[in-house]
Amino acid sequence: MILRSYLSSSLGKKQLIALTGLVLILAFLIPHLIGNLFLLAGPSAFNGYVEHLHSFGLLLRFLETGFVLLFVVHITLSLMVVIQNRRARGTSYHRALIPGNRSFAARSMPYTGVVLLVFLFVHLHDFTFASHLPPASLWNGVDLGLYGVVRNTLANPIRLIGYGFVIIILGIHLSHAIQSVFQTFGLRRWVREMTILSYATGALISLGFLSILVVVCL
Repeated sequence: MILRSYLSSSLGKKQLIALTGLVLILAFLIPHLIGNLFLLAGPSAFNGYVEHLHSFGLLLRFLETGFVLLFVVHITLSLMVVIQNRRARGTSYHRALIPGNRSFAARSMPYTGVVLLVFLFVHLHDFTFASHLPPASLWNGVDLGLYGVVRNTLANPIRLIGYGFVIIILGIHLSHAIQSVFQTFGLRRWVREMTILSYATGALISLGFLSILVVVCL
């Protein structure tokens, strides 16, 4: 009964959104960035990393399933909160949320979230579900496995620009995400520090992914 009441409350949903988002950043996004950095070391290093990752077998499938569930919970609750807030228009609560008092990153969270959701499916289509065999993996006539697939995908100007745009969107989304964790749980004592940390994290992760795009495409 208590759990049901907590989940039905706006605060409960926001706290779960914050927690699932934080777990996705720490357990998925940052490790994903670290793994992609192997692209900078060339095909042997990157393909070796991918083979090592796949050697975990069922454990990897378990983790992937867990991340999918976290994404579903995070997105579903976010949509519920957006709908709940829209229904609250005109109330004193809604009027208190004056746009001028909120950062662009905070106001755009629902929209950047939708962009990232769409990108997730595009990303899976491009690399996870795509063939890692020739001709998709051929680069300059050499079979480079998944590394070759990445090079061929990013050789498409539309894909390259699209990935760059989404990475910037990701940085904007993250720049509010971390500070919202502390604000949602009422830890407002360190708002200034958490705001700086949040912006720094968003910028560093974005720069990390953008650096990969630039170096791989040279």
